[in-house]
Amino acid sequence: MFEKLTHEEAIKLNDFMSIYREYLNPNCDKDLDVIIDYIIDLMIKIYIEYKDDIPFISIKDDNYKYYILKPSNGQYCLLDYLINKAIQNLDSIELIDGKMSCNYNMLKKRISINRNNVYSLHESVLDATKHGIDKDKYLELYFKHFIYHELCHMFHYTISEIEENTVYVPSDYLVSDVMIQKRGNKKEKRNHDAECKQSALERMQKRIGMYGKLKDKYSILSPNEIESCYVKTEMPAIKYEAIFLPPYLYQNPVEEAFTDCEAQVYSGIFENDIFDVNENGTLNCFYIPVDDEHVIMTYCPNAYSFSASIAFALKECISKQSYFRTFFLGKADLFIDFLGSYDPISANNFSCQLMDANKRKFEGVNSLLESIVNFRKEHGISSKSLNIYFPLVYKDGKWVYYIDSLENTTPKVLKKENKN
Repeated sequence: MFEKLTHEEAIKLNDFMSIYREYLNPNCDKDLDVIIDYIIDLMIKIYIEYKDDIPFISIKDDNYKYYILKPSNGQYCLLDYLINKAIQNLDSIELIDGKMSCNYNMLKKRISINRNNVYSLHESVLDATKHGIDKDKYLELYFKHFIYHELCHMFHYTISEIEENTVYVPSDYLVSDVMIQKRGNKKEKRNHDAECKQSALERMQKRIGMYGKLKDKYSILSPNEIESCYVKTEMPAIKYEAIFLPPYLYQNPVEEAFTDCEAQVYSGIFENDIFDVNENGTLNCFYIPVDDEHVIMTYCPNAYSFSASIAFALKECISKQSYFRTFFLGKADLFIDFLGSYDPISANNFSCQLMDANKRKFEGVNSLLESIVNFRKEHGISSKSLNIYFPLVYKDGKWVYYIDSLENTTPKVLKKENKN
C-alpha cells in the first residue's frame, strides 16, 4: 500500500511506524509483526479513502495536546492524525488461546487476538454458498477480517472528555504490582497513588522519548512537555446510542455495525476472488436465514452480518465528512444527517433496531430498512445496491430481491403464501 502514498508521505509513515513496531514488538515475534503490518495497511487505506474529503483535522475537533505529532496552524494533516491515533490508542498486542474472542480494550490500549476462536466457524456455515469456496483460503481472510474489526475500533477511539494539562495513559500504567494491604492507612494509600502516577508518567515519557530521533525532521512532542502533567486513564462517556445490558455492560450496536462494515472492506473479504465463478447467475456468497421469509446475503457470516449490511447501505447515504466525523472524531453528524437530530430517543431507537438485526428479528428492523429506502428516494440516491445489502424476501413462492418485493406490497405485510 505504500506505493499509493507520495514519496514524502511514505517516508514519514515509515519513520514513525518503524519506531512503533520496535515498541510493540521488541522481540521481533513474527505473528505480532503481521498484526503491525495490518495496522499500517489499514492506516493507509483509511488515509486514501478520506484524504481528498478530510485533508485536515482541526484541534477544535480533537483538542488533546499530547499526541506525538504536533498540529500546524491549529490543525493536523490527516496522515499525521492517523499516526497519532495509532500511537496513542495502542500500547500492546497479545496473542491468546482459549475461548475469548478478539477484543480491543480501550482503557488498557490493548488488542487481544485469539486465532483458535476465530477459526471455529461451523462447517455448516462454510457450506452455505451456491458454488462452494476454497475453505482454507477463506478462513485466512475471515481471521484477518476479525483483526481489522478490532483495529478499526482502535482507530475510531477518541478521548471524550479532555481535562487541561492531563496526559492519558493505559489503565495498566496506574496499577501497582504490589497491592496495599493496609487499606485503612490513608497516608500510605496517598503515597502509593503518587508513586503509581509518577511511575506512569515516567513510562509515558520513555515511550515518547523513543520518537526523539525524529525531532530534526518533524514537529514532535518532547518528554519534557508532559513533565508537569496530571496522569489519568480516561473514562469514556456513555453515548446516547449505547444500550445498557445489566448489570454493568453497555453495548453500542451502531459502532459494531459500521466497524464490521469497514473491516469487511479494508480486510478484503468484501471484494476478493474466493467467491468468483465462471458462470452467470446467482450471486455466490453465504446465504444466512433471518427467519422463514428473509435471507441475508453476506461474504462474512458473523454476529453482525445483518447490521453490517444495513451499515453498508447507510454509509452510501451519508457524506464522507459526516461519516468520518462520527466514527473517527466522535461527533453526531451521521445521526443528524440521517435521523435529523442526535438525541436520546432517536439515537437509542436507531441502535435498538441494529441490535434487533443482530438478533435476526426482522420485524424490529423493518422500519429502519424502509427509512433507508425513503431517504434514498428523497435524496436522489439509487436503490439498486440495496438488493445486495438488504435481505432476500420470500414472495409468491420464490425468493426475490428486497427492492423488487416492494413493487406490489410493502415489507410489513410480506408472508409466505403457501407455507405447506
